[in-house]
Amino acid sequence: MRIGVLGLGFIGFPIASALHKGGHEVISWTRTEKRTLWKNSTTLAVRNRAPLDAIVIASGSARPGFGNESSEIESTVRVAQTLDLGASAHFYYISSGAVYGECARPQAESDMATPCTVYGKAKWAAEKAFEKTFGERFSALRVGNVVDWDNPYGIFREVSRLSSKNYTLNFYGGEESSRDYLEMRGFVASVTKTIEAEVPLPILNIGSGKSLSLRMLAHKISRIPDLKISINWHEGRSQDVQVTQLDIGLLRSQHGFVNTDFEYGLEEYLRQVLTV
Repeated sequence: MRIGVLGLGFIGFPIASALHKGGHEVISWTRTEKRTLWKNSTTLAVRNRAPLDAIVIASGSARPGFGNESSEIESTVRVAQTLDLGASAHFYYISSGAVYGECARPQAESDMATPCTVYGKAKWAAEKAFEKTFGERFSALRVGNVVDWDNPYGIFREVSRLSSKNYTLNFYGGEESSRDYLEMRGFVASVTKTIEAEVPLPILNIGSGKSLSLRMLAHKISRIPDLKISINWHEGRSQDVQVTQLDIGLLRSQHGFVNTDFEYGLEEYLRQVLTV
Protein backbone atom coordinates (compact mmCIF):
# COMPACT_ATOMS: atom_id res chain seq x y z
CA MET A 1 0.00 0.00 0.00
CA ARG A 2 1.02 3.64 -0.49
CA ILE A 3 0.44 5.38 2.84
CA GLY A 4 0.94 8.98 3.85
CA VAL A 5 1.72 10.08 7.41
CA LEU A 6 1.15 13.70 8.38
CA GLY A 7 3.38 14.51 11.35
CA LEU A 8 6.41 12.57 12.63
CA GLY A 9 6.27 13.32 16.33
CA PHE A 10 5.83 11.06 19.34
CA ILE A 11 2.98 9.18 17.62
CA GLY A 12 3.61 9.67 13.91
CA PHE A 13 7.20 8.50 13.64
CA PRO A 14 6.65 5.03 15.18
CA ILE A 15 3.62 4.52 12.92
CA ALA A 16 5.52 5.55 9.78
CA SER A 17 8.50 3.40 10.77
CA ALA A 18 6.33 0.31 11.34
CA LEU A 19 4.53 0.78 8.03
CA HIS A 20 7.86 1.15 6.22
CA LYS A 21 9.27 -1.98 7.89
CA GLY A 22 6.07 -3.78 6.91
CA GLY A 23 6.86 -3.22 3.23
CA HIS A 24 4.51 -0.33 2.53
CA GLU A 25 5.53 2.71 0.51
CA VAL A 26 5.48 5.57 3.00
CA ILE A 27 5.36 9.29 2.27
CA SER A 28 5.40 11.70 5.20
CA TRP A 29 5.14 15.43 5.82
CA THR A 30 6.72 17.37 8.66
CA ARG A 31 7.18 21.02 9.57
CA THR A 32 10.96 20.56 9.82
CA GLU A 33 13.50 18.42 7.98
CA LYS A 34 13.86 14.86 9.26
CA ARG A 35 16.12 12.04 8.16
CA THR A 36 13.93 9.06 7.31
CA LEU A 37 14.24 5.80 5.41
CA TRP A 38 11.20 6.82 3.37
CA LYS A 39 10.20 9.91 1.42
CA ASN A 40 9.61 12.90 3.67
CA SER A 41 8.74 16.45 2.65
CA THR A 42 8.32 19.79 4.36
CA THR A 43 6.37 21.07 1.33
CA LEU A 44 2.69 20.22 1.40
CA ALA A 45 2.27 21.15 -2.26
CA VAL A 46 4.38 18.20 -3.44
CA ARG A 47 2.35 16.08 -5.84
CA ASN A 48 2.75 12.32 -5.84
CA ARG A 49 3.04 10.21 -8.97
CA ALA A 50 0.25 7.90 -7.83
CA PRO A 51 -2.63 8.31 -5.39
CA LEU A 52 -2.29 7.15 -1.81
CA ASP A 53 -4.35 4.34 -0.35
CA ALA A 54 -4.43 5.81 3.15
CA ILE A 55 -3.31 8.84 5.15
CA VAL A 56 -2.60 8.83 8.88
CA ILE A 57 -3.03 12.25 10.48
CA ALA A 58 -0.73 12.29 13.50
CA SER A 59 -0.24 16.04 13.68
CA GLY A 60 -2.01 18.59 15.83
CA SER A 61 -1.42 21.34 18.35
CA ALA A 62 -3.81 20.16 21.07
CA ARG A 63 -2.67 18.10 24.03
CA PRO A 64 -3.68 18.32 27.70
CA GLY A 65 -2.94 21.85 28.87
CA PHE A 66 -2.12 23.17 25.39
CA GLY A 67 -4.06 24.15 22.29
CA ASN A 68 -7.79 24.44 21.70
CA GLU A 69 -10.47 23.66 19.11
CA SER A 70 -9.43 26.29 16.56
CA SER A 71 -5.71 25.51 16.81
CA GLU A 72 -6.33 21.76 16.42
CA ILE A 73 -8.44 22.31 13.31
CA GLU A 74 -5.85 24.65 11.81
CA SER A 75 -3.04 22.17 12.45
CA THR A 76 -4.90 19.08 11.21
CA VAL A 77 -7.98 19.62 9.04
CA ARG A 78 -6.69 22.70 7.21
CA VAL A 79 -3.36 21.01 6.52
CA ALA A 80 -4.98 17.78 5.32
CA GLN A 81 -7.21 19.76 2.97
CA THR A 82 -4.08 21.29 1.43
CA LEU A 83 -2.64 17.95 0.36
CA ASP A 84 -3.34 17.02 -3.26
CA LEU A 85 -3.83 13.28 -2.83
CA GLY A 86 -6.64 12.32 -5.14
CA ALA A 87 -10.12 11.16 -4.24
CA SER A 88 -9.53 7.57 -3.10
CA ALA A 89 -7.33 7.80 -0.01
CA HIS A 90 -8.86 7.01 3.38
CA PHE A 91 -8.04 9.38 6.24
CA TYR A 92 -7.24 8.07 9.73
CA TYR A 93 -7.13 10.77 12.40
CA ILE A 94 -5.35 9.98 15.68
CA SER A 95 -7.98 11.26 18.09
CA SER A 96 -8.37 10.54 21.81
CA GLY A 97 -10.58 8.73 24.28
CA ALA A 98 -10.88 12.14 25.95
CA VAL A 99 -13.78 12.88 23.59
CA TYR A 100 -15.95 10.63 25.78
CA GLY A 101 -15.39 12.87 28.82
CA GLU A 102 -15.56 11.35 32.30
CA CYS A 103 -16.25 7.63 31.97
CA ALA A 104 -18.28 5.92 34.68
CA ARG A 105 -18.11 2.76 32.56
CA PRO A 106 -16.11 1.59 29.51
CA GLN A 107 -17.13 3.63 26.48
CA ALA A 108 -17.87 1.96 23.14
CA GLU A 109 -17.79 3.59 19.73
CA SER A 110 -21.58 3.88 19.79
CA ASP A 111 -21.54 5.94 23.01
CA MET A 112 -22.07 9.67 22.71
CA ALA A 113 -19.05 11.95 22.77
CA THR A 114 -19.36 14.34 25.72
CA PRO A 115 -15.94 15.98 26.08
CA CYS A 116 -15.46 17.98 29.28
CA THR A 117 -11.91 19.30 28.84
CA VAL A 118 -10.38 21.72 26.34
CA TYR A 119 -8.29 18.87 24.94
CA GLY A 120 -11.27 16.55 24.51
CA LYS A 121 -13.33 19.30 22.89
CA ALA A 122 -10.48 20.07 20.48
CA LYS A 123 -10.25 16.44 19.34
CA TRP A 124 -14.04 16.18 19.01
CA ALA A 125 -14.19 19.39 16.95
CA ALA A 126 -11.51 18.07 14.60
CA GLU A 127 -13.35 14.76 14.23
CA LYS A 128 -16.53 16.55 13.20
CA ALA A 129 -14.65 18.79 10.77
CA PHE A 130 -12.89 15.80 9.18
CA GLU A 131 -16.15 13.89 8.86
CA LYS A 132 -17.78 16.87 7.15
CA THR A 133 -14.84 17.21 4.74
CA PHE A 134 -14.10 13.57 3.89
CA GLY A 135 -17.34 11.75 4.72
CA GLU A 136 -17.03 7.97 4.44
CA ARG A 137 -13.31 8.33 3.69
CA PHE A 138 -12.65 9.33 7.29
CA SER A 139 -12.02 7.28 10.45
CA ALA A 140 -11.45 8.57 13.97
CA LEU A 141 -9.06 6.41 15.99
CA ARG A 142 -9.88 7.20 19.62
CA VAL A 143 -6.77 6.29 21.51
CA GLY A 144 -6.01 5.77 25.19
CA ASN A 145 -2.82 7.04 26.84
CA VAL A 146 0.09 5.72 24.80
CA VAL A 147 3.28 5.07 26.77
CA ASP A 148 6.71 4.65 25.21
CA TRP A 149 9.01 3.23 27.90
CA ASP A 150 12.04 4.59 26.02
CA ASN A 151 10.56 8.09 25.98
CA PRO A 152 8.13 8.29 28.93
CA TYR A 153 6.05 11.35 29.74
CA GLY A 154 3.88 12.54 32.61
CA ILE A 155 3.94 10.46 35.77
CA PHE A 156 6.20 7.82 34.20
CA ARG A 157 8.81 10.43 33.32
CA GLU A 158 8.65 11.65 36.92
CA VAL A 159 9.21 8.09 38.11
CA SER A 160 12.31 7.81 35.91
CA ARG A 161 13.72 10.95 37.57
CA LEU A 162 13.57 9.54 41.09
CA SER A 163 16.95 9.25 42.77
CA SER A 164 18.51 8.66 46.16
CA LYS A 165 18.12 12.40 46.78
CA ASN A 166 14.53 12.64 45.61
CA TYR A 167 12.01 9.97 46.54
CA THR A 168 8.91 12.15 46.19
CA LEU A 169 6.23 11.83 43.52
CA ASN A 170 3.33 14.21 42.87
CA PHE A 171 0.03 12.60 41.90
CA TYR A 172 -2.79 14.82 40.58
CA GLY A 173 -6.31 13.52 41.16
CA GLY A 174 -7.96 11.13 43.58
CA GLU A 175 -6.79 7.58 44.21
CA GLU A 176 -9.44 6.25 41.83
CA SER A 177 -8.42 8.59 38.99
CA SER A 178 -7.51 6.25 36.15
CA ARG A 179 -6.30 6.03 32.57
CA ASP A 180 -6.56 3.44 29.82
CA TYR A 181 -2.82 3.02 29.20
CA LEU A 182 -1.30 1.00 26.37
CA GLU A 183 2.26 0.44 25.28
CA MET A 184 3.54 2.08 22.11
CA ARG A 185 4.16 -1.24 20.37
CA GLY A 186 0.58 -2.38 20.98
CA PHE A 187 -0.77 0.95 19.75
CA VAL A 188 1.33 0.90 16.57
CA ALA A 189 0.38 -2.72 15.84
CA SER A 190 -3.31 -1.85 16.20
CA VAL A 191 -3.03 1.15 13.85
CA THR A 192 -1.10 -0.74 11.18
CA LYS A 193 -3.48 -3.71 11.29
CA THR A 194 -6.46 -1.34 11.03
CA ILE A 195 -5.01 0.23 7.88
CA GLU A 196 -3.95 -3.07 6.33
CA ALA A 197 -7.38 -4.60 6.90
CA GLU A 198 -8.83 -2.07 4.41
CA VAL A 199 -12.19 -2.26 6.16
CA PRO A 200 -12.42 1.33 7.42
CA LEU A 201 -14.70 1.99 10.36
CA PRO A 202 -16.02 5.49 11.14
CA ILE A 203 -14.77 5.21 14.76
CA LEU A 204 -12.43 2.73 16.43
CA ASN A 205 -11.26 2.69 20.04
CA ILE A 206 -7.62 1.72 20.51
CA GLY A 207 -6.59 0.98 24.08
CA SER A 208 -5.79 -1.79 26.51
CA GLY A 209 -9.39 -2.15 27.65
CA LYS A 210 -8.30 -1.90 31.27
CA SER A 211 -7.87 1.31 33.23
CA LEU A 212 -5.06 1.71 35.76
CA SER A 213 -5.88 3.86 38.79
CA LEU A 214 -3.45 6.09 40.65
CA ARG A 215 -4.05 3.93 43.71
CA MET A 216 -2.93 0.82 41.81
CA LEU A 217 0.08 2.67 40.42
CA ALA A 218 1.05 3.91 43.88
CA HIS A 219 0.75 0.35 45.21
CA LYS A 220 3.05 -1.03 42.49
CA ILE A 221 5.63 1.67 43.17
CA SER A 222 5.51 1.03 46.91
CA ARG A 223 6.31 -2.65 46.33
CA ILE A 224 9.74 -1.88 44.86
CA PRO A 225 12.18 -3.20 47.49
CA ASP A 226 14.63 -0.99 49.41
CA LEU A 227 12.94 2.24 48.41
CA LYS A 228 10.81 4.51 50.55
CA ILE A 229 8.91 6.70 48.14
CA SER A 230 6.69 9.51 49.34
CA ILE A 231 3.65 10.37 47.23
CA ASN A 232 2.09 13.81 47.50
CA TRP A 233 -1.57 13.83 46.48
CA HIS A 234 -2.99 16.96 44.80
CA GLU A 235 -6.39 17.90 43.40
CA GLY A 236 -7.00 16.91 39.81
CA ARG A 237 -6.04 19.43 37.16
CA SER A 238 -8.70 21.08 35.02
CA GLN A 239 -7.01 19.93 31.80
CA ASP A 240 -7.23 16.26 32.78
CA VAL A 241 -10.08 13.79 32.49
CA GLN A 242 -10.08 11.97 35.81
CA VAL A 243 -11.40 8.60 34.60
CA THR A 244 -11.05 7.10 31.12
CA GLN A 245 -12.29 3.64 30.21
CA LEU A 246 -12.40 2.34 26.65
CA ASP A 247 -14.44 -0.61 25.42
CA ILE A 248 -12.17 -2.32 22.85
CA GLY A 249 -14.56 -5.09 21.85
CA LEU A 250 -14.65 -3.84 18.26
CA LEU A 251 -10.86 -3.72 18.09
CA ARG A 252 -10.65 -7.30 19.34
CA SER A 253 -13.20 -8.51 16.79
CA GLN A 254 -11.37 -6.75 13.96
CA HIS A 255 -7.86 -8.01 14.70
CA GLY A 256 -8.37 -11.10 16.83
CA PHE A 257 -5.96 -9.96 19.49
CA VAL A 258 -4.58 -6.83 21.06
CA ASN A 259 -1.60 -6.29 23.33
CA THR A 260 -3.17 -5.63 26.73
CA ASP A 261 -0.20 -6.56 28.89
CA PHE A 262 0.52 -2.99 29.98
CA GLU A 263 0.88 -3.85 33.67
CA TYR A 264 3.65 -6.35 32.93
CA GLY A 265 5.52 -3.69 30.95
CA LEU A 266 4.97 -1.23 33.79
CA GLU A 267 6.40 -3.60 36.39
CA GLU A 268 9.45 -4.25 34.21
CA TYR A 269 9.92 -0.49 33.79
CA LEU A 270 9.64 0.16 37.52
CA ARG A 271 12.21 -2.53 38.26
CA GLN A 272 14.63 -1.01 35.77
CA VAL A 273 14.38 2.62 36.88
CA LEU A 274 13.83 2.14 40.60
CA THR A 275 16.25 -0.65 41.44
CA VAL A 276 19.24 0.58 43.45
